[in-house]
Amino acid sequence: MISGLRIKVRGVMRALKLLLLGAVLIVMNVSPGKAQRIKVGEPAPDFTVPSLDGKNTYRLSDFRGHRVLVFNWASW
Repeated sequence: MISGLRIKVRGVMRALKLLLLGAVLIVMNVSPGKAQRIKVGEPAPDFTVPSLDGKNTYRLSDFRGHRVLVFNWASW
C-alpha cells in the first residue's frame, strides 16, 4: 500500500514540476508593455533614471563609450 502511494506521489510531483516549468517558460516569453527584445551584440536601449536624492537624472546614453554595470533588483 505504501509503495503504491509513493508511486502516486512521484507522479503528482512530476506533473507539478512540468506544470511549473511550463508556467515559467510562458512568463519568460511574454513581453510586457513597452519592453523591447534585444539581440546579443546590439546596443542597449536608452533609458533614464533619477538620482537617489531626486535632483538629477541619468541617461544611459550619457555614458556611451564607457563601461556601465546595471544592477536590477527589487525589495519585495
